[in-house]
Amino acid sequence: MHFVENSLLGQAHQHRLTSLSYRPPRSNSIKLKFIFDFASPWSYMGFTQMKRIALKYNIFIEFVPVLLGGIIKTFTPNYLTKPRSAASRNYAFKDLKDWQKWHDVPFTFNSKFPLRSIQLLRLALVFERRFKLQNISVQDGDEKPLWNIDPDIIQQLFNPCWATNKNIADPKEIMKVLLNCNVNVDILRKTNDKDIKDKLRKNTEWAIQNGIFGVPTYNISTQPKVFIWGQDRLNIVEDMICGWRVPTNVTAKL
Repeated sequence: MHFVENSLLGQAHQHRLTSLSYRPPRSNSIKLKFIFDFASPWSYMGFTQMKRIALKYNIFIEFVPVLLGGIIKTFTPNYLTKPRSAASRNYAFKDLKDWQKWHDVPFTFNSKFPLRSIQLLRLALVFERRFKLQNISVQDGDEKPLWNIDPDIIQQLFNPCWATNKNIADPKEIMKVLLNCNVNVDILRKTNDKDIKDKLRKNTEWAIQNGIFGVPTYNISTQPKVFIWGQDRLNIVEDMICGWRVPTNVTAKL
């Protein structure tokens, strides 16, 4: 409906769907889980709005890296081997370009797709562990961070995938990413740590156990059993942050 309303009202109007007017107290007691994989262009589109949402509503964003390949094997094992029609592929690409314009972010579809993102996912978890150690001395009353991983770091990890069209299977490109993050390249060795590998596996298992079949998916602490899939549903996520509750007495049948 975003694009339909823009077309009806005219591009010059730049109309955007708005969330509910109610704003929660300025407290980051609300947590928004952002479940994602660097291999997904839709995860990238959704991610570009996370920092804005955290700052707008003063909520805590928990970035949760998962292995999309493991999720796909569980729910749609034939997805990557079943050919898509040219019309379907063309529409998906057009949709991505439309959202790029909507969010006003850089985007280039990666020529190496599908991407093997496991090293970037583990790197994200290494940065999460590092960020936690850096903030371990934060006391009650101090200004607490609004995320578990610095979103500027996540952006640097996403860039070669969907902004600059780099081959993330090339170790040289990973080294460039680390330099852009202003960290020593030796941090790459930590991706082999057992606790990092276990965390990625547990994240993915948790996602599967909760019926998460794709990324990005959102989960808000005020409605822990509700999972919202798709970066194009961020207006619903923002309404939930503002207090709207997903009806629990509605069932759907196919």
